[in-house]
Amino acid sequence: QIEAQTLSTTAVASNSTSGTANGYIYQASFQSKAWTGNVTATTVSQQTNPSTGGPELVLGNLPTWSAQTQLTNQSYSSRDIATFDPTCNKGAGCGIPFAWPSNTQTGINTTQQGQLETGWNSLTTAQQALFTSSPTSTPPTSYGQAVLGYLQGNTAQETPNGPFRARSGILGDIVDSVPTYVGVPNAGYTDPSYQAFVQQQQAALNNKTMPPMVYVGANDGMLHAFNAQTGQEQFAFVPNAVFSNLYLLSQPGYSGNHFYYADGTPAIGDVPFPDTASTPPVPSVSNWQTILVAGENNGGNSVYALNITQPQTMTSPSAVANNVLWEFTDPNLGQTYGTPVIARIPYQGQTIYAAIFSSGYNNSTQTPYLYIVNAQTGALLNSVNLCSYDTGTCSSSQANGASSPAVGSTLGNGTDNRVYIGDLQGNLWRVDLTALNPANGQKNVPTPVTLLFKTPTLPASINGTTVNLPQPITTPPLVTLNPNYPAQSGLMVIFGTGQLLQQSDLTNTQVQSVYGVWDKGTGSTVTQSSLVQQTIYTTNIGATQVRLMSKNPINWSTNLGWYVNLPATSERMITNMLLYAGQVIFTTYAPTPNVCGAGGSSYLMDFNYATGTSFSSPVFDVNGDGLINALDTVTNPPSGYGPNPGGIALGSGFASAPSLTGSFITLSQGNALKSILHQTAGMVPLYWRLLNGQ
Repeated sequence: QIEAQTLSTTAVASNSTSGTANGYIYQASFQSKAWTGNVTATTVSQQTNPSTGGPELVLGNLPTWSAQTQLTNQSYSSRDIATFDPTCNKGAGCGIPFAWPSNTQTGINTTQQGQLETGWNSLTTAQQALFTSSPTSTPPTSYGQAVLGYLQGNTAQETPNGPFRARSGILGDIVDSVPTYVGVPNAGYTDPSYQAFVQQQQAALNNKTMPPMVYVGANDGMLHAFNAQTGQEQFAFVPNAVFSNLYLLSQPGYSGNHFYYADGTPAIGDVPFPDTASTPPVPSVSNWQTILVAGENNGGNSVYALNITQPQTMTSPSAVANNVLWEFTDPNLGQTYGTPVIARIPYQGQTIYAAIFSSGYNNSTQTPYLYIVNAQTGALLNSVNLCSYDTGTCSSSQANGASSPAVGSTLGNGTDNRVYIGDLQGNLWRVDLTALNPANGQKNVPTPVTLLFKTPTLPASINGTTVNLPQPITTPPLVTLNPNYPAQSGLMVIFGTGQLLQQSDLTNTQVQSVYGVWDKGTGSTVTQSSLVQQTIYTTNIGATQVRLMSKNPINWSTNLGWYVNLPATSERMITNMLLYAGQVIFTTYAPTPNVCGAGGSSYLMDFNYATGTSFSSPVFDVNGDGLINALDTVTNPPSGYGPNPGGIALGSGFASAPSLTGSFITLSQGNALKSILHQTAGMVPLYWRLLNGQ
């Protein structure tokens, strides 16, 4: 039985910088059973506590706006919604209004119409009579139009007045999609034309001719674009990939049979149009555009892209349709979990701007693929069967799939030439993009795909049976420069293990780990024996459980990194990590077997990315007194452990990925926004920003 609960499981977004906290926090949530969702904006400011002299995060008593309230109060006929036209050649204007076509209106095609009409024969004769005087097995146009109107927000046919499911709100549940704030472009490219583009967009925001936006996917079938200042929906987009199940949203039994739809987190990036292989710099400010790329997570098997450079112009379904760029599908593309990456990459001796994403999970071959497509057109540049490059490390007896990729650069010029991606069989793959797409005539091209690391095989419980399996990787790695750069070259790749993709995962007690691996660029595979193990010691400061980290030294002449095992039973890392000023910050979760509940326990970790150890000064306000000082340390720690906690217990409930808001780490847990006072440890590597060519 599904319990009715209001929960927030995704990271919060903010329009403030990591150095200040004056603005808004945007938080998504959902209500199970009713399957409605919300995005709220709450004012936030960092002030000085007059009692302690330390910082405090002050939130507004009530949200400034609620997207659910705004959308429910809006006339459904005034919404500007588009979908993808599957017959489009891709690149621009590839949308069609999410409307039923007529003599005066273009709209969805006949295949899409038929998909919306699928539920017709589940109606009783009396219900069918509401749409036609002569019911037959063939649905009348009026029924398909009614389903589409329901999805737009028309409540006229909801029970008891009609056959459709009654809703308490129009905005659907938001389970996995993280709200993404978009204001001033921040890709960091040094091209003069890009800097001019940034100034142009900043001026438009300052002059209020362009609104800041919040983008989020929901399980009502739509990506929603909300004005970040008012909460008003600017436009929405329905991926073609979700059409086959859209009719289910109108079915009365849906509350007990929930489906996922547009539940992916959008990626935002800046690319030049036209986007063809060239050599930087981009010639003109007018070339630059801001695009959004997203998948559907568990809701579909596609990745789509929109041009969101000027959201203020998207004021009709046709205008939205004109800004639909592409929707990519492929036979080997599974459910598109994770977030794509938009990057400038080497391509045949020049550079091109690409969207990079994985095949996700549950594709037809149960094999992990990496996809690279042209960011503007969606044209396929590479489809890479990762296992084909090292057949001995993949098992055909175990399902496999790939997590979100991450990119890195050894070039120092803003062009990313490495991709790192993990899979369910514990493989951490390294892709050399220069070798994948070599210049014409290039000689001695190395193997483009190699195995950087293979997680150890450990006992795992699957449906009550213990089997030995490698630790799975389901989140994107962090990629940064080697801590000893430039004395030692190469990249540091940090990743965690664990999965929570199906009900049987709830009872799996396999030990999971976090790894920091130095990729020296030789193409060789790093083994666990070359890593230094750090361990966790659990104790308390007052009533708060804390975690001390061992301080085993790393000899970089012989060692290639570190690892630490997560100590709590069933504990795993299934949310994205954050890297800031030398600190790797993340949450872990140890679930309970009750899939309907909000139980389990969460932990917040923060330690040195270079060594896997805690820092020489405390980073958490453990006792909650508004200060970070000696009272937040452990007196007389065990031999071999530092006194400053590298982790704290967050208590019961699933905690989202962390975000930085001023001097605070903020996250969602249960239905609450939690903030923890936090400070950097004074470790900002000299070459930190060289990774992005800045």
